[in-house]
Amino acid sequence: MSREIRRCAASVARQASGVRALWEKEHQFLAGIIVVFSVVFPIAKLAGLLGVWFAPMEERARAKAVRVIDLLGRWSMLDVFVVAVTVVLASSKA
Repeated sequence: MSREIRRCAASVARQASGVRALWEKEHQFLAGIIVVFSVVFPIAKLAGLLGVWFAPMEERARAKAVRVIDLLGRWSMLDVFVVAVTVVLASSKA
């Protein structure tokens, strides 16, 4: 297994354990936001890009799909913002 694959697997494991810890500490809303914006949005964006690339469609429909995918991409960094706010809040309470 290459070093990059191991690094990526470790990152996914850290993120999953962080979400699990938030869930267990009664922060389900934050855990849900992180899952949605870290897992669901990237998968939806990739699926949409694959659809635009491979599905036969009219140019107008393709342009609309690309605009929707672009809109999803603009929200895809919200999980990083939520984690940053959580860290700031946790460190200010300490």
